[in-house]
Amino acid sequence: MQVELLDVPEYSGIFAIGPDGTMYLPRPRALFVEGLTVEELRYFLSEQFKTYMRKPEVYVRPVTFRPIRVYVGGEVRRPGYYYLSGQQAINDTSLSGTNTSAPTFGGSLVQV
Repeated sequence: MQVELLDVPEYSGIFAIGPDGTMYLPRPRALFVEGLTVEELRYFLSEQFKTYMRKPEVYVRPVTFRPIRVYVGGEVRRPGYYYLSGQQAINDTSLSGTNTSAPTFGGSLVQV
């Protein structure tokens, strides 16, 4: 996740959420954030940073998505476990404010 505190670059940056659902930040340290939406995470971090500053303005944006492990079975050429990973690309909107094309999803399949 990319976390940005307005006018506080030393607390801003890209921070990973570990497999145990913990996010490690420079000041509040370890925070359990598993299951929170982006907006809930923004509010939660704002509350945590109130200990260190008045009226913190926190912005949160996902940077990458975690791969998903799936099992493919049945009448397929290569049954087994696969990791699905991908990156969502959202095209810029035109000047009229309408989206010229739908978001695309490009991913890769890796068998394990």
